Amino acid sequence: MKAQPLYTFSYSTGNTYDTLNTPPIELFVNDIEYDAWDDGLSEALPIGFTFIYNYKPYTKFKVCANGFISLDENFGWNEDLFWNYFESAYRKLVIAPLWDDFIINDGGSIRYQLTGSAGNRILKIEFNDLTFWLDENERFHLKFQVWLYEGTNVIEFRYGDDESVNSWWSFSDAGINIGLNDERDYSFMSITPGPEPTYSFTVDKEIGFTNMEDYINDGLLYRFTPTTRWIGLTDDDWFTKSNWELDTIPSAFDNALIPDSAVNPVINTSGVICKNLTVEPGGNLTITGGGELTVNGNLVNQGTVTVSSTSESSSGSMIIKGESEATINFEKYISGDPNWHLISSPVSGQDIWGWATATENNIATNSSEYAITSYIEENDNWDNYPSIDPGMNFTLGKGYSTLRETSGYVSFSGQINLSDISNIPISYVNKGWNLLGNPFTSSVAATNAASGTDRLLSDANVENMDPNFAGLYLWDPSSGQYVIINNSGGTPDGTLNQDYIQAGQGFFVRAKDNSSRSFSISKAMQAHQTSIPLKSEDNGWPTIKLTATGGNSVSNTLVTFNASMTTGLDVTYDAGMFKANPDFVLYTRLVDDNGVDFSVQCLPPDYDNLVIPLGLDAQVGVEVNFTSAAFNLPEECHITIEDKVKGTFTSLKEGNEYSFVYTDEYKNSEKLFLHTSSNVATSADVVALNNPFEIRTNTRQDYIQVISTEEKPARVNVIDISGRILISEEIYKGNNNLIRFSGKPGVYIINIKNETYNHSRKIIWTK
Repeated sequence: MKAQPLYTFSYSTGNTYDTLNTPPIELFVNDIEYDAWDDGLSEALPIGFTFIYNYKPYTKFKVCANGFISLDENFGWNEDLFWNYFESAYRKLVIAPLWDDFIINDGGSIRYQLTGSAGNRILKIEFNDLTFWLDENERFHLKFQVWLYEGTNVIEFRYGDDESVNSWWSFSDAGINIGLNDERDYSFMSITPGPEPTYSFTVDKEIGFTNMEDYINDGLLYRFTPTTRWIGLTDDDWFTKSNWELDTIPSAFDNALIPDSAVNPVINTSGVICKNLTVEPGGNLTITGGGELTVNGNLVNQGTVTVSSTSESSSGSMIIKGESEATINFEKYISGDPNWHLISSPVSGQDIWGWATATENNIATNSSEYAITSYIEENDNWDNYPSIDPGMNFTLGKGYSTLRETSGYVSFSGQINLSDISNIPISYVNKGWNLLGNPFTSSVAATNAASGTDRLLSDANVENMDPNFAGLYLWDPSSGQYVIINNSGGTPDGTLNQDYIQAGQGFFVRAKDNSSRSFSISKAMQAHQTSIPLKSEDNGWPTIKLTATGGNSVSNTLVTFNASMTTGLDVTYDAGMFKANPDFVLYTRLVDDNGVDFSVQCLPPDYDNLVIPLGLDAQVGVEVNFTSAAFNLPEECHITIEDKVKGTFTSLKEGNEYSFVYTDEYKNSEKLFLHTSSNVATSADVVALNNPFEIRTNTRQDYIQVISTEEKPARVNVIDISGRILISEEIYKGNNNLIRFSGKPGVYIINIKNETYNHSRKIIWTK
């Protein structure tokens, strides 16, 4: 492939044209038969800064009366300078805003001026009051400028009014050229003016045509922005230098161009960035699992751009910070039947029926119905599955549920979304659950711990959410449960990230009420989070994960501890239970119970005084098994299950389990409790006692526990300092002797007596 000028072309109209008032540049000729005002060339003049042209530095320029400049300081005068293409090998480093055989009118001149401050300077070169050599009556007063920008190395051609209604072509000697070239070969990036100006690459050819002047009017601007061009010389790796012209990998300040190439670039790692990105016809760019692309400017796609993934836990990511109307492909990998998934589209214009019936998406069917549906909050149920074309596209910001026959990709094609999706209506007509989705080709920040200047759990969004359920609820097909993303770390698993929502992911939120509530997802939430690590329950806070199994059903609940939490509701930290399987659900109630079943409860680390109500919904007769997992728990925190139906305390530390058969007596949150105090005795503690009786108190929960190793029953009396017996109860061997006591603060005597022993102990009761 021939090397070409490495610039992206654009244009605009209606710009202001200001004439320079600096001294004229002196021009010279080397032949007395020629005139400086006709074919003159200047000496080498200072640019005023280092200008990078096609990745090479230049500090000087020359100007020619025939409408061009050269960055070659050794460019010499030649008797053929009036030709607007002259010999190919001679015209290197030419930048031509309007190149023909011109003369400078009386009173006209060529001037230059350096403006701006260091780092942001502009060299402005003006050709003022020129006409064609064949125009003997000065019918034209052409005015045009070249601007060279420091830092960005942009080149601009700016045009003023020629003050004539005559045709240029009638007076042009050899045709007119507009454009630029470099020193590597003989190609010239030639601009063809028109309602939509275009460019082509030519060799030894003039471009002038009739009515060109109709399109080069006062206020016209042509801009050339430096571009790094992909050539795919070595492999498909973006970061291989030899894959780019001049061995230059694009930086955050460089434009990148992907042309039609035998080897197309694949991005599968982080850190890929450029300014503007253009994919030409036939060009193909793929961002696959683990790949991150940031375009600081605009995306133009005339070829194919695909954001893909390699697994459910590794997705590609693309963030466009500028503008784009590009059509792209987005591929999300999901597991197949029987695993349903919540998804969303990051593109607009994708037809639902075409998507569902596409062979490559392999969407499951039941009779003639396709497994793609949305959620209807008003009915607290899924919408109908389509069997005919519903005539609708996927809605940005909305979530859907789908099922593939086998594991593989679901692919969306349409215009990439770069807009905020603001004020999505959420309702509470039935149970308040609304299915939303990520509308971008990158992850979006969800929690306070995520990067980004905005987040899904922003104050504005949380204000519209049920405070007991102020989190994001995602369906996890591997566990068959809804997992939660919130500020406490939520209930993560291997394919769902704690702090972000993946591209293409759907999620539920619960509305606060039905008073015109809304939810917003902004561009400022976008972040690269391509790999979804196995986010264990270890979120840094001391945490207990309690698991209940019954038959083939499993349910989990989390209790986590932090000094900033309370025993009441901590909004966006505590998270109510979204019951996917109401026949088997384990949950907690707040220590300061508000009647809501919680999947995540956050508490202060007051381990000795915490008793947490547990709730379990199950079928009568099911054998239930409790286990626990602990993360970062201090030694003083013990995990103990109290069963008031059976009157037992069972430790769950070090792999212990607790099993029981579910009966009607457990059908509330008043029979099972989770204790975290080291003072709660379990059956294992009884055999370790040296004395026949041990007395433990819990003033916060209003009970006295008596542990007995005696085979014979005993009588316990609680006596005040006046000698009055306040409570008298019989106790038995074991640790299940709980005496409920709510006396006033003070000193009391606990007397324990049977046929063998008469044991008394003083206790101090505080509140």
